[in-house]
Amino acid sequence: MGRKALLLCGAALCLLLAACRAQTTPAPSETPEPTPTPVPVEFSLPYYADASLHPITGQSRTNLTLACLVYEGLFSVDNTFTAHPVLAERWNVSEDGLTWTFTLAQAVFSDGTPLTAAEAAASLELARTSDLYAGRLAGIQAVRVEEGALVVELIRPNTGLPALLDIPIVKETEGNAPLGTGRYAYAGGEEKLYLKKTAAAASGLPDKIALTQVRGADDLIYAFDTKEVSLVTADLTGTDSLGYSGGYEVWDYPTTDLLYLGFRTDKGLCADPVLRQAVSLALDRDTVVTALFARHARAAVLPVPPESAL
Repeated sequence: MGRKALLLCGAALCLLLAACRAQTTPAPSETPEPTPTPVPVEFSLPYYADASLHPITGQSRTNLTLACLVYEGLFSVDNTFTAHPVLAERWNVSEDGLTWTFTLAQAVFSDGTPLTAAEAAASLELARTSDLYAGRLAGIQAVRVEEGALVVELIRPNTGLPALLDIPIVKETEGNAPLGTGRYAYAGGEEKLYLKKTAAAASGLPDKIALTQVRGADDLIYAFDTKEVSLVTADLTGTDSLGYSGGYEVWDYPTTDLLYLGFRTDKGLCADPVLRQAVSLALDRDTVVTALFARHARAAVLPVPPESAL
C-alpha cells in the first residue's frame, strides 16, 4: 500500500508540474529589425591628375596600377612568376643565346591601328633609359627591327629574358598617356577621365570604369574612406606606405620586392663566413613577417619568391 501511494503521488506531482508549465505565458518575442537595402556604389579607381599616366616613364605608383588594364607587354608574368606570351606570337634564339627574334601577334591599338615591331622596339628602347625599367634591361645591348620582326641582342645569354619583357608596348601620342593594346583605353577629358572598354576586352567586363582624381596621400585616404574610390594598393615595403582604417577586404598578390640583410664581406667581422651564417640563422624571418608586415609577406632563405619554380 505504501509503495503504491508513493508512486501515485509521484505521478500526480509530475502531472501538476506539467500543468504548471503548460499554463506559463511565453515572453513576447522582439520584432526583428528590417534588413537595410544595400545602396549600389559605383566602382571607381583613383589616379593622380597632376602625375603622368605614361606606363614607362611615369612615377606615380597609383597611376602605374592602371597600366595593366590599358597596356600589354610581349609577355605577361603570372603569380608563379612564369612568363606567358601575349604580344609575342613566337620567337627563336641564336645558338650563342645572344640574339632573340620575336614575331609579334596580330593586335591593334585602341585607335584601331595595327601593332608593328617599330612600336615594340621604341617602347623597349624607352624602357632601357627609364628609371622604372633600366635596371632589369641592363643586359640588353641593342634593340632593332629586322624584316618586320623585333630583334633583341643581349650582352650575355639569359634564358629568363621573356620574364623581363612584360613591359608595356605603347604607341606615343600628344596626350598625357600613350595608346595601348589592352582591354581598356583612357577616355574623356582631364576633368572626367575614365576607362572605356576596347575591342580586345572579353565579354562580361564592364563597359566603363570610373576614375576619381586625387591630389595627394591624404586625398587618396579620404576618398577610400568615403567610398569614392573602390580599390587601392598599399606597398608595405615603401617608406611612405599609406595606412587605411575601417572595414575593407584585403587581397595579397606576390611581387618581386625583396627585403634582405646584406653583409660587407671585403673586411671587418662580416668577412668571416661562419659569422655571416650564424647571423643569418639567428634572424627570425617569421617574426619579421608577422610583427612588421602583419603576414603580408613571405619568409624566404633564397633571393627567389617562394611561388616561383626556381
